[in-house]
Amino acid sequence: LPCRVLHVGHANDSHIRLYVSNPTEKKPYLALSYCWGGDQPIKLTQLTLESMRTGITLSTLPKTIRDAVYVTRSLGIEYLWIDALCIIQDSQEDKEREIANMGHIYKNALLAIIAISAGNVHDGFLDRSELAPGCIRLPFLLPDRRLTDIGLLQTSSISGSAQTWPLHTRGWSLQEFVLSQRKLIFLPDEIIWLCLSVPGKPLLYSHITYQDLKLLPILPDSEAALGQQADEIAIWEKIALNFSRRQLTIPQDRLPALVGIVTELQTISKDDYFAGLWRTDIIPQLGWYVDTDILPGSRTAEYLAPSWSWASVN
Repeated sequence: LPCRVLHVGHANDSHIRLYVSNPTEKKPYLALSYCWGGDQPIKLTQLTLESMRTGITLSTLPKTIRDAVYVTRSLGIEYLWIDALCIIQDSQEDKEREIANMGHIYKNALLAIIAISAGNVHDGFLDRSELAPGCIRLPFLLPDRRLTDIGLLQTSSISGSAQTWPLHTRGWSLQEFVLSQRKLIFLPDEIIWLCLSVPGKPLLYSHITYQDLKLLPILPDSEAALGQQADEIAIWEKIALNFSRRQLTIPQDRLPALVGIVTELQTISKDDYFAGLWRTDIIPQLGWYVDTDILPGSRTAEYLAPSWSWASVN
């Protein structure tokens, strides 16, 4: 388990609570990947630590958090990791330690809940069905006899794009997505399962395809797999290109937001890392440039990275 997780309780419980784990404690947990959308109305601080360990009223939490608790309970899992509620937000020491451990948190989660279409913590990701143009809504009877509705679409040339989803425009979410071994991706109108062996499959039969999901980099799980799948630099090139198109609220997070991925790649490749570049084939990597047809690159007054690194350009 991570250092702290949320104990979500049971289906009808009105409270959840912060749980501080033992260093060697091993239990299944889920991790949430979502857009903050600004400062969080409820977050873990040094002042709220003890009260959150006693209990947090579920109804006071933003909808994205409540939806994640509902999914966790529905899957029969006791523990859920959410950064705003499990990292002490006013402790720089705690933030640095937990950010450095981010790779292990997402990699070791039973699965990650990806709230990909929610623009902020208040949007939620359940009960947000948005009909596509030309879609017809029809009533549908669920196996438990509850009545809901489904959307009926013509099957010709339906495709989805990851580039327009709010979570896929945020810098921090890339490593959360890449490092998670198993993902439940919540779209407005369907849920997609994605893991190392299944490259994006809707839970229910669907004619919509999501080619962009297959373009996201996948980290190998061993040194042998690294050589079989692709070399380290090819993987990193995909990561850097994808990451450089994303937004960060704090520009100085450009390198910290990749720490989890870097740690995993270093463990596997045993290579040395220098501010966005790797010792292996470092000369070609120094030949990076900004494609101004895609993004207007600029240097800020604040220090982001050494000038020879692509991370120095915002």
